[in-house]
Amino acid sequence: MDAEGRIYVLELSSAAGNPSPGAGRILRITGTLVEEIVSGLFVPTGMVLDQHGDIYVSDLGAAA
Repeated sequence: MDAEGRIYVLELSSAAGNPSPGAGRILRITGTLVEEIVSGLFVPTGMVLDQHGDIYVSDLGAAA
């Protein structure tokens, strides 16, 4: 969550079926609103927000 109480979700792959490299994304949830704020990630596995609201992602975390 950020300082405003919004929830951030890291999705390994938004593709149907098996995970697909390049289909990872970050969603931000504010109340009932769900926004895709980053797309095109390649097998992301970790995410953290710092005190300034910057997002850091471990991309290629589950790939060779």
